[in-house]
Amino acid sequence: MDTIKSNRLLTFFYTPKKRNLYKSASKLPGPYGLPIVGSSLRFLGQASDIYKCIDGLFLEYHSANIFKVWFGTKLVYCTADAKVFDIVFTSPHALRKEPFYNLGDKLFGGGLFSQKSIPKWRRNRKFITPAFNSQMLNSFMEVFVQRSNELIEFMRQYEKKKDVDLYDFLSRYALKTICDTAMGVNIDTEPEGDSFNHWIERALEILIERIFNIYYQIDIIFCNSALGKEFLDLCDKSRSFTRKIIVKKRQQMEEEKKNKDIYYEAEGRKLLTFIDMLLKVTYEDNKSYFTDEEIVDETITLMGAGSDTTSNTNAFALVLLGMHQDIQEKVLAEILEVVGPERNVCVDDLPHLKFLERVIKETLRVFPVGPILARTLDGDINVGDHVLSKGGSICFGVLRLHRKNAAKIQPGSYVPFSYGPRNCLGLRYAMMTMKVILATILRRYKVFTDYKSIEEIDIKCSVMTRPINGYKLYYESRK
Repeated sequence: MDTIKSNRLLTFFYTPKKRNLYKSASKLPGPYGLPIVGSSLRFLGQASDIYKCIDGLFLEYHSANIFKVWFGTKLVYCTADAKVFDIVFTSPHALRKEPFYNLGDKLFGGGLFSQKSIPKWRRNRKFITPAFNSQMLNSFMEVFVQRSNELIEFMRQYEKKKDVDLYDFLSRYALKTICDTAMGVNIDTEPEGDSFNHWIERALEILIERIFNIYYQIDIIFCNSALGKEFLDLCDKSRSFTRKIIVKKRQQMEEEKKNKDIYYEAEGRKLLTFIDMLLKVTYEDNKSYFTDEEIVDETITLMGAGSDTTSNTNAFALVLLGMHQDIQEKVLAEILEVVGPERNVCVDDLPHLKFLERVIKETLRVFPVGPILARTLDGDINVGDHVLSKGGSICFGVLRLHRKNAAKIQPGSYVPFSYGPRNCLGLRYAMMTMKVILATILRRYKVFTDYKSIEEIDIKCSVMTRPINGYKLYYESRK
């Protein structure tokens, strides 16, 4: 009787659709997996433990350009190989993000970051892209400078204090900047603004723990757990704040429409901000492109990802400059040569801050925005030595890729803002604002860190790359 039950169970999991997956997996190295659960039990734990486990596997199988992990009954191909990166990320069969992103729907819904419908993703991306054109970005420069100056004034009261959380300051002002620019809404009087990024950060940390906990994949178990209840509360608060911003913008648009002064203008043409585009096409043009919840999805994605990624990268850049005082002095020399000691940074200065840009890019190499990326395979992909089978998933070890063979540059070997058709839409926005913020801070303050080397910085996986023990930054005035 037990044999019959075992055969039925085996038949249930070994379906014709998965035959190619099992065949493909048999040719690859990888950790031992138990029936049904695979290797998933080794990933149980907190965000810091999970990343150590993932990184440990990449180190263990570093000699293989691809290895396998069975996560439950799902086959996950894992790689930190540049050639595989390039082939897969530019393939039309790897556009769809891994279904585990769906577990974050309560937070981001169907925004560009997590949208699983490729036709809808294409439509939304095509519609939103003009909000980040050169004219629009240049029109934001005044806001970038204003908020950066406010930041360094705010920092003055915490000078030389070692217990200060500089990342908190950076994220707070980054959120204000993105609301000023992409939303056209000032949130200085909104108390939730100081907490929003913390809500997002904690929610993403819980999301990672859920993704890698096979038991938490079941909604009823997760939602009734303490962690699940905390996650849902964070999602509710984050989305409520986002709705509040959208309502404020709609009211503002109604007032401005009465005065016939609705949008930013440049060279005689009216420019639509990100939120202007979404609201105008939905409520004025009556084309029903977006529902109210879809507007919330896209807005919270931009607010959360847009402010968090730049703040995190800036904080890591300051950590590296704190470790390497000689490099910090070279950056300062360039800033003084290009901008001078007192003048505000302007648009024309940015292309000339070349050494600063190299520092930012090196930061993104050592500490990429996300330590891992994942895609679902909707078709077979031949990567040379192996065929990745339809129905499997692929996990890219971005941090491992960036930290090996750093001197050898090849397509796919440097992917700080993702890669291929689903790369980051706000890359140019991010680079502009990071240059302005870092130039403004470094001209005023000398930055230090308690870290002595990159190896001392333990990483946790929270969708984005995070230091387990914080950034350990402090600073003092140059004057």
